[in-house]
Amino acid sequence: MELNLFLKIFATIVFTPVLLFVSIIGFLLFILPLLTYRAIISVLARCFMSRQLRQMVSPTNAIMGAEDIFGVSSFTSFAAIELSIPSPGVDYISHCVEKNGLEVVNSATGALLYPELKETVKSWMGFLFWTPALNFNIRNHVYCSKDLNLSLPKLKTESNNALQLYILHLVREKTWVPSRPLWDFIIIPNIPKNLLSPDTSSKCNEQLGSILLFRMHHILGDGICIFKFLSNIFGFSHVLQTAAKSNLHANKNSTCQGIFLRKLIFCLRIPYDILGELLRSCPSPGIIPKMNDRDGKGSRLVGIVSNDIPVSKIKQVRQLHQVDFSSVLIAIFAGGSRRFISKIGNGIKNLPLEVEIMFPLPMPGHPSSLTNHISHGFIRVPISEPDGMKRLQLIHRRIMALRKSTLPWTTFFLLGLVGSLPTVLVTLLRKFGGQYGPSLIFTNLLGPAEPVKIGQFFVLGLRVGSNAPVDAPSGYCLMAITYNGNARLTVGGLSNYLSNQEDAQEFLKGCLEELDVLARDESAIV
Repeated sequence: MELNLFLKIFATIVFTPVLLFVSIIGFLLFILPLLTYRAIISVLARCFMSRQLRQMVSPTNAIMGAEDIFGVSSFTSFAAIELSIPSPGVDYISHCVEKNGLEVVNSATGALLYPELKETVKSWMGFLFWTPALNFNIRNHVYCSKDLNLSLPKLKTESNNALQLYILHLVREKTWVPSRPLWDFIIIPNIPKNLLSPDTSSKCNEQLGSILLFRMHHILGDGICIFKFLSNIFGFSHVLQTAAKSNLHANKNSTCQGIFLRKLIFCLRIPYDILGELLRSCPSPGIIPKMNDRDGKGSRLVGIVSNDIPVSKIKQVRQLHQVDFSSVLIAIFAGGSRRFISKIGNGIKNLPLEVEIMFPLPMPGHPSSLTNHISHGFIRVPISEPDGMKRLQLIHRRIMALRKSTLPWTTFFLLGLVGSLPTVLVTLLRKFGGQYGPSLIFTNLLGPAEPVKIGQFFVLGLRVGSNAPVDAPSGYCLMAITYNGNARLTVGGLSNYLSNQEDAQEFLKGCLEELDVLARDESAIV
């Protein structure tokens, strides 16, 4: 039920002085001394450690690095590019990386655009710094999977999700070397084409394709950053024309008076928006009950499956119900969650009224360099609502309200503030967020609508994902990426929510059933 506007305004008037008082006291007693310490360490590093340390890791990147970067549970992201030939060749990929990555300079400053490609991270005086990697060799970062000394699972040609599990195993088990940069390209050659996306463009007679797997630790950048980097390396710069565009509310008034007035109104709205979010969270804890008693440690991510659906079907739902693209995908996710829990889990009676879902929000002005430049959006999904149409409309209204509110910008500011703290404190805050974080995580990227090439090789499809860090929230995740008219939906879950691949398959089946219901414009109660 939507909150009464008068109640929110009255409560905000009472709440604002308390929030202001607590913020000022907390800043003066805790935040300011730590920020001062950070500034002192940064100056000392420039004065006395300039040969060993280039610069301090930026706050938004430092959050991603507050973990065991060199362990199997590191927060490593990946993009898997499906190719129409058995192998693109290590030499060709190395040449592209050297020419369009390692040697590229920023036209405005004359400095390297991607200096982190030849650097690793080092902790000094409680903070992370970029430091030059000794004896850098491109061959340590572009290689073939068969050259790895890893026990990799066999690719079963009869299993549709065998390749997805193979990639996740490779991403997790190939840990980072402390003395080397935190990225690589791994060529997975000679993959049967029945495991890849359909070859509708190249008309290649080859029976085998390949995967070009790009991995990088999340400290280097976000998902948009990955695809901007790949598009520069391989020359398809239009890949993220739409995905890189922020949907957040922006005001084009650039006069001094307009800027001042806008910032003043923004600051006055912050308590109102924060209080509204707190009041919305009170009726329900927003957490899905665990399906079993496993602690989720170790391998953690035990179930993950994917399926391709036409983008036109998602657009059909969007136009039919006059909502946005993200709302449709989140509604599919919510419906799939409800169907799975009612069938496999503890039943509808144990469903919370609403469930918290988190998704990345691109911020305006995403730079071309390697960085994390996103905020996080949080909304309550009415999972107890039996009617899928009403659920979709509620989700859409809440997403639109979120984008127009101050919350994305406030979250972005707070992320930068947390990342400015010493690494040990950031690690503790990450663990706290993992324990009390949302049960649903959603992310999507919009790729090119037409097929693209890497050199002369057609790209058949794209896959994205990440390793599950130890302090990740427990629950389910849905990843979506569009390419060449198709959207690949990938569902995953941790071990205390999904027991096996069959559970993951059942969850994805529920998501697809929800999409069918929304596309038919029929009021179906589940």
